[in-house]
Amino acid sequence: MIRRWAVVAIGALLASGCFRTVVRSGHPPGRTPDRYDERWHSGFAAGLIEASGPHEIAKICPEGWAEVRTETDPLHTLLNLVTWFIYSPQSVSLVCAEKGAPTAPPRQGYGVPPVTAPSGGFPPPAPPADF
Repeated sequence: MIRRWAVVAIGALLASGCFRTVVRSGHPPGRTPDRYDERWHSGFAAGLIEASGPHEIAKICPEGWAEVRTETDPLHTLLNLVTWFIYSPQSVSLVCAEKGAPTAPPRQGYGVPPVTAPSGGFPPPAPPADF
């Protein structure tokens, strides 16, 4: 009986994998503040109840934020399973906006530099006009 439960628990852990959620504000990314790269965020009842409380992003990144990542890895999943989802940790990473960035992203978005093709390569030359 114990062997069966061990096989089920190991199978559930291996099948659980990990997942990541990334939210971007549109600001160009700058630095990651100290102690806010993969910081553990605790929750209870499968993450429905926050234990760590909200992060005060305005104090952490006075210039604004660029990206927030949350991740559940196999260790977090193991803790979820061992505690029957009573304790539900995640890793949270915060990336501040680049210093001096505009307060809001431009309406047209940030430009992407044009791609220059080497001569004789891709894209092929345009067909003649009488084609």
